[in-house]
Amino acid sequence: MSKEDVLAKFQKIWEKEEYSRNENGWYLYEDLRENTKNLMTNDREGVIEAVRCWLLLREVGRTEMAMGLAKDLTLKELKPDIEKVREDIIARRYYPAPDTYWADCALKALE
Repeated sequence: MSKEDVLAKFQKIWEKEEYSRNENGWYLYEDLRENTKNLMTNDREGVIEAVRCWLLLREVGRTEMAMGLAKDLTLKELKPDIEKVREDIIARRYYPAPDTYWADCALKALE
């Protein structure tokens, strides 16, 4: 399974109809995490690259979910990417700028 296949699965979960009724989509996270955990058995690299793509989007919902996936699935390969997201949050290069909570949680888990 390629990065593109994993991203397509992420997108399918993200676009669930109920999302439009929820301001931030966090109720989707559990479904996303479980699906991603299952995908990792077949293609860890594809998952890592797909999660990295969501980190690079710098969209509040997707990027924060990507940090959650990195933390919960112990994707240590993404630690430098999360450090960069955190730097961008602090420097206000990430708009709308959330706080660093999710980045801090992920980085602590990946130590």
